[in-house]
Amino acid sequence: MKKKNKKNGFSLIELLVVISILAILAAVVVPSVAGFLGTSEKVKMQAIFRTWVTQIVQFKSHYGYFPPFLLQYSEGEPVSFLVDDVESKFIASLKGKVKVIGEGGWSVMSDDLTSQNPKALEFHAFSEDEFEKNGHIVAYESLKVLVDYDGDGVINLPPDLVDEILNSLASDHSPEELSQINREEFARVHEKVIFFITSNESSSSAEDDNWYSSIENVFSWNVEKYFN
Repeated sequence: MKKKNKKNGFSLIELLVVISILAILAAVVVPSVAGFLGTSEKVKMQAIFRTWVTQIVQFKSHYGYFPPFLLQYSEGEPVSFLVDDVESKFIASLKGKVKVIGEGGWSVMSDDLTSQNPKALEFHAFSEDEFEKNGHIVAYESLKVLVDYDGDGVINLPPDLVDEILNSLASDHSPEELSQINREEFARVHEKVIFFITSNESSSSAEDDNWYSSIENVFSWNVEKYFN
């Protein structure tokens, strides 16, 4: 009695079917995963922002005033980390020390920075995730901060800044959603300190592979509540 030959492998049609199924799954899963990763990075950056907010408020609670570098501007005028050595002043105000760029580690504050934290107190222990590989504060090229100067519990955003933020949010929300925003309410942020990034201006190369390099529209306060 002859034995029947066993079928080995897949037929061409079966292979094509499998490949088609895998392609469909990839089309569904990959964008979802990419979107999740992007969201998780934004959540991570927002968490860093909120930690900074908490520590600056603690600074004010101890000294009775905000770090001096934040008081050189008027309320509603964003403080950029790219001007007036703001980055070093910010770090000194929260750490009580100076970050040694390119070498790692910390050093004592120079005389021109001691006014930012006269007692050299450490309000915040910075982690590695809060710095780029080149030693600068994370996203420093895009980072901006505002504080409540008059102590009324509200930071009033000027019209041009409201425009900047809403224009940046056009990539996340439809024109219909944006048109329903109450600009007057949106311009009144009920916070003592806020950090934000609208557009990502990082000049880091692809080789640097900084985790934040592709994120935009990150705010320490809840802007999404205006779309609900």
